[in-house]
Amino acid sequence: MAHLALTLLLGITIAIASLAGGLLTIGGAIAQCLSAVILFGLGGWQYTIPIAAFFILSSGLSRVYNDAKMGAQQIAAKGSRRDFAQVLANGGVATCVLIAAYFTRQESLYIGYLGAIAAATADTWGTEIGNLSRTPPVLVSTFYIVPPGTSGAISFPGTVAGLLGAVVIWLSGVAWIANEDRLQTFAAVTFGGMAGSFLDSLLGSTVQANYKCPVCGKTTEKARHCGISSTCVRGSSIVNNDLVNSLSTVLGAIMSGVVYSTFDSMPREVKKLLDLVRWFH
Repeated sequence: MAHLALTLLLGITIAIASLAGGLLTIGGAIAQCLSAVILFGLGGWQYTIPIAAFFILSSGLSRVYNDAKMGAQQIAAKGSRRDFAQVLANGGVATCVLIAAYFTRQESLYIGYLGAIAAATADTWGTEIGNLSRTPPVLVSTFYIVPPGTSGAISFPGTVAGLLGAVVIWLSGVAWIANEDRLQTFAAVTFGGMAGSFLDSLLGSTVQANYKCPVCGKTTEKARHCGISSTCVRGSSIVNNDLVNSLSTVLGAIMSGVVYSTFDSMPREVKKLLDLVRWFH
């Protein structure tokens, strides 16, 4: 009973604080509350801290640089306040992995859980920092120079930020990883995170819906711009940013599990490179 009360209190507190801080819409706050209740109720701090790290740091990053990326916000489908669909897109897969781990008691699923969050973090951090790059980004599918904030655009600073985000998620869960497994989990989570982020960019540059506003002529992710409906000029209208984000976290979870399970068969040269991170042990 005490654990249930603490779980509900934690979920409500996070939702109210996020709503008051302008990090979430009302729908996003409800989704965040439900997510917190499930994560802490079933997984405890082991599962709560990594996704809390993603949400707090990513939302904070978005708010800090909010004014500096106004141009990119005109392109992006949504603003810096996360709504119900965004919370679900970024954390829904991880929550499903947690539920599977709870009922199957498979501890290895924790790596997939971290991989899903690492993918969401790598994508979010890459986007936020990439939008601030002084060098114009390029479209991942064609390498053409495009405006900051364009779906599927990548930049060097954004890629480095994405890698750092994946590493931070690994660090947020490292306390629950055995010393002898830390090297392979580092490889698994960071690779899964970057793989998911790359898929997000690839889908964003190919099949995600991009619209052209008939009023201002801008290409945007928004189906409505300048108060009227925009025309879809690339991708499919049924593939929006939330769906792309969800698919990237799916790949992040899968690839983290694959790398973790096949780590012992990796080439010796790869393992030598990964030895550089042994100081985390």
